[in-house]
Amino acid sequence: MLVLLLGLTACEKEKRPRITSIDDMMYFMSSLDIRPDGEIVVRGPLTDEEVDAGTVLELWIERNLFIAVDYPRQTAKLEVDTENSTATLGEDFDLSATTFNFNGEDDFHKPCMVDIHDAAGKTIVLRLVYDEYPSCPVSGRKCDRIEIKVK
Repeated sequence: MLVLLLGLTACEKEKRPRITSIDDMMYFMSSLDIRPDGEIVVRGPLTDEEVDAGTVLELWIERNLFIAVDYPRQTAKLEVDTENSTATLGEDFDLSATTFNFNGEDDFHKPCMVDIHDAAGKTIVLRLVYDEYPSCPVSGRKCDRIEIKVK
């Protein structure tokens, strides 16, 4: 089911069916839960999250399964939206990685940990920056950023 859900989400409305609101080649997801019966519970895609100060948020940078076939090698950078963030990278939070290289059509997800320090009351806004493709212009992206509110 996970493969079907992630595979049928794409920017190209004409070429590929969409069963969710994701129009992005790449997007944020939270961790996956695997139940004892083997069923996978997807927690995401995420565009906002609320967490406690002093915690580590596990995020996954995901890319569309069908798009991976068309563009097997892609790079995404994770940037802090300094205009909309009140928290400061290196002071209020740290990121385990900021560059994600996808190599091959079977390379779909990369982990990223957001280590949130004593940043109660602050907001972290992260965005994925990757090449513009004719099938996925920047203006059509909906899930390329996440807003994290720290309680």
